[in-house]
Amino acid sequence: MHQPTGLMGIVVIVVRATFFVLGIEAVIGVGGVVSLPIERIPVITTLALAATAPQLRATYPRAVICGHLIAFSLTLFCHAWLMPAVIVAAMALVAMQITATVHPPAALTPFLLAAHPDLVQRVVLPLFFGCLVAVAVSGLLRRMTS
Repeated sequence: MHQPTGLMGIVVIVVRATFFVLGIEAVIGVGGVVSLPIERIPVITTLALAATAPQLRATYPRAVICGHLIAFSLTLFCHAWLMPAVIVAAMALVAMQITATVHPPAALTPFLLAAHPDLVQRVVLPLFFGCLVAVAVSGLLRRMTS
């Protein structure tokens, strides 16, 4: 994909940063509804990827939503078996590769929830809302820069 240079390149970078900030603010708002601090919402890196590299397959809806769903589901399942977060993250990445839904930021979910198991119920809404915001951001940016 052709990246604009000069003044147009600067405009594109500013637009991407603006969408990132707006996406973060939206996720913070939803996180506030469930009293969840932003640093504990595993979708922040997804928003950063969507805003900076919307052309990557990892920012397409299927990868973002399914990648996070796979990681979150495996985290819940493996939490009951007391599996280490690193094993769960590796399993999630393998499952994403098998299903062609690779979204590397989703691999952070097992680590976050292993460190803060009390957040499992409260993270669902901001996580999946953040996925929808990231999908919207990357889709808009793809259309704007294509």
